[in-house]
Amino acid sequence: MSFSDEEIIAYLLGEADHELSNRIRSSLSNDEDLVDRITHFRIVLNHLDELSEQFEPPTDLVEKTIARIDSTELVESEVKTEFDEPVESCLSASIDASGSTRSWMDSVVLTVSLTVLCCLTIPAILRARFESRRAQCADNLRQTGHSLFEYALRRPDLRFPSISSSGPEAFSGVFVIRLNDAGLLPSGRLQPCPSMNGIDRQSTPSLPVPSLEQFCAASESQQECIKCSVGGDYAYNLGVCENGVLDAPKYLGSSHFAILSDAPLFVNDSEEFIAHDGKGINILFDDGQVRFFNSDWIHADENTDNPFRNVFGAHEAGMNRMDASLAPSRFPPLGQTVAH
Repeated sequence: MSFSDEEIIAYLLGEADHELSNRIRSSLSNDEDLVDRITHFRIVLNHLDELSEQFEPPTDLVEKTIARIDSTELVESEVKTEFDEPVESCLSASIDASGSTRSWMDSVVLTVSLTVLCCLTIPAILRARFESRRAQCADNLRQTGHSLFEYALRRPDLRFPSISSSGPEAFSGVFVIRLNDAGLLPSGRLQPCPSMNGIDRQSTPSLPVPSLEQFCAASESQQECIKCSVGGDYAYNLGVCENGVLDAPKYLGSSHFAILSDAPLFVNDSEEFIAHDGKGINILFDDGQVRFFNSDWIHADENTDNPFRNVFGAHEAGMNRMDASLAPSRFPPLGQTVAH
């Protein structure tokens, strides 16, 4: 089966549709040429991701360019006045032996024009890639959200996958295992966030999701590895404590209750965002909508609804049915906050 370069690049960026991704995966086992091409493009894309993406032109670039051109025209005018002869005669010495009529002035203008063009074009390309990856990440969240909502609708109490309060199943990423066991994870894994391509992280979302039975039968070190990786690049709702008892949140269709989002890093008890160039995160809400929030909004002092902390400001389960608190895969739901 033949695939175009564009289809392979879309697959590596996580932007290929479900059918194309499945066709490429099924061909990898018996198509060595396809494996080589994917390896080649992965290396190229990794090099691109290593480049700094802050290519914003100076705000006064256009003004400086116009001023430079104006000053050049002034010099030309002065040359004409002083020597009282056409400038072309003064520039004739710059004509090369091949008979080219391009002067040094043409070269300067061409260089400035190309510089301006690059400064204006590169940021536009980077913004387009940023928006493309953000949209694909939002689509990944919606697809996982459909599985979560289907899981809740199958239960009489309309609750999402639960996280145990203690024991091996007391970690955020267990929701992926529960979805997989319920047959609601068609690909057998979570799709990675496209904006995380080329970024080293603990999560390895490409690994197959084990069943709950396989997870419980694994060694302690294997369980720790699964806890860190199975949730992929996303943070799940840790649950809510009602009357001192931890339970999964109910599917109520709220537009303000967060269920799933891009996962931050927790450093010195603060959130650091690496997805989407650190500019913000996508959040899936209980009504099925995915909205993008600027990282400055999440860190703002006046923000009383931090999606990664409960009402006590802790990275633990919420204290009531409207207190959403999300955490990456390895996080347990409970701590000392419940005792307050």
